[in-house]
Amino acid sequence: MLNHMIQKEIVNQICEHADKEGSGYKNWYCGIAFKPTERLFNDHNVPEKNSWWIHRNAQTEQNARDTEQYLLKQGFKGGEGGGDSITIYIYAYKILSTTIE
Repeated sequence: MLNHMIQKEIVNQICEHADKEGSGYKNWYCGIAFKPTERLFNDHNVPEKNSWWIHRNAQTEQNARDTEQYLLKQGFKGGEGGGDSITIYIYAYKILSTTIE
């Protein structure tokens, strides 16, 4: 259960974005990062244009981790335990044949 208002808002935004895409949460990956665009476009090879991705500032490491854990329980792909004490962003993207999970 999410305890913080910011987490609920972020979860709603990410889930609504994934719902608009329409393929289901099992086809989405979520994670946490300090530099979400670097993580998305460089590490995961997500195309910056013409693809489905989103990131939000959760403001604290714990909020980011709690949000990630909640999304994973909803069916998003990913894994807990990444990042460090300055990791405050949650991100998600539609998995493609060219992305790196």
